[in-house]
Amino acid sequence: MYRVMKQTHRLPRIGIALLVMLTTSASPAPLVNFPETSESISPDGRLILVNSNSDSEPSHRISLYSWTARKTSPVLNYRRHVSVEWNSNSQYLFVNDFAESNSSDCYVYNVDTKGMISLFSILKTSFKTADATHVYLTCRAWKTRYKVVVSLTAYGGDTPVKVAKSVIFDVQTGLER
Repeated sequence: MYRVMKQTHRLPRIGIALLVMLTTSASPAPLVNFPETSESISPDGRLILVNSNSDSEPSHRISLYSWTARKTSPVLNYRRHVSVEWNSNSQYLFVNDFAESNSSDCYVYNVDTKGMISLFSILKTSFKTADATHVYLTCRAWKTRYKVVVSLTAYGGDTPVKVAKSVIFDVQTGLER
């Protein structure tokens, strides 16, 4: 009996992953900050985002590891810090990249296609922030599986008043409201 109990406490890492997969619900994973955290498991338990740090460039890297395929693919190299959140079906995740002290951008990564889009590049014309010296575009939360709440704060320069705006962006259609 002692031997059986001792073996159950020595689960290999893949055993732990299977346990997580069986006990994980399909709800959105909480917002995770990198490099403070080293990994984030998708809501369905099939994928894991892994953070790695380096003394040389790139300073930080997020990679996606698939438990089933046993493959790792790069997601994003970043300089300072990022926050990441999975959508409920583990098909998309958003990455808020705080690259500079005066700016941030939100990227949406499609796990299936391995494609990433910059929401700032898509939404910049609707936000009208050309003269601002501080522009922070961040994804706040997944509203539904495919819709993310995006907020923008801009100020400084020829923008005398702080601009604050939120939109809901549909990652499948590219439309905002």
